[in-house]
Amino acid sequence: MRTLLEADSSWSPKRVCLFRQDFAFLPNRAYYKWIADRSERRQCFQKKANNVNLTIFNTPVLKAVLYRTSRLILGLAGWRIEGRLPPIPKFVLVGAPHTSNWDLPYTLLMAFALRANIRWMGKETIFRRPFRGFFQWLGGIPVQRSQSRNLVEESVQQFHRHDQLILTIAPAGTRQRVLRWKTGFYHIACGAEVPIVLGYLDYRRKAGGIGPMIHPSGNITADMRTILAFYEGVAGKHPARSLTAEENGNSN
Repeated sequence: MRTLLEADSSWSPKRVCLFRQDFAFLPNRAYYKWIADRSERRQCFQKKANNVNLTIFNTPVLKAVLYRTSRLILGLAGWRIEGRLPPIPKFVLVGAPHTSNWDLPYTLLMAFALRANIRWMGKETIFRRPFRGFFQWLGGIPVQRSQSRNLVEESVQQFHRHDQLILTIAPAGTRQRVLRWKTGFYHIACGAEVPIVLGYLDYRRKAGGIGPMIHPSGNITADMRTILAFYEGVAGKHPARSLTAEENGNSN
């Protein structure tokens, strides 16, 4: 094993050590055989790459720079960061209220400041080369949509495929005023059996962050009433475009 790895000058002693730690679960004989089998090695690396999910939010060095920079920018702008991420690997993160283009940059700043590796779903068509790697690095997850596989089903499958996943969804679906939230985020959480965490940007108080965690009960009417009640006191950039619990209930 030592000869195989160190024969290549690109393998430093530290790299050899890390390599052995990553694949220490293999028995000795299988370990040597695995090294010699190029196809199995590639598959194993691919599996590990899928679990690592390197994005702009967890890129080494860069994440530390963005963490400090985002906190500095938010502080200079007078914004407060409230709450913290729950210590669980998977959940649906609601982003609301969504009433302005400014929501995106502030959401990114909050994500960097909270060290949140957030992900979002996008149609497979926007992940075509040469931009596929770039959009995935920005947190995008490509999904294929057809008659038998809709966005909710694809999202549930993504939760099953990943060891860690914070899927961010804006239920309003648009910056314009709506009479009812889209409930896809709720069905995704139910299907994947993960909780819903309420994220927010309150422009009136200049505060944003993480709110309560909701465990879907299956009673969507009651759960949506609880979720919307939390956002009653949260003002978007354009408050007139925000949805109230009464309006959402009347539209059912």
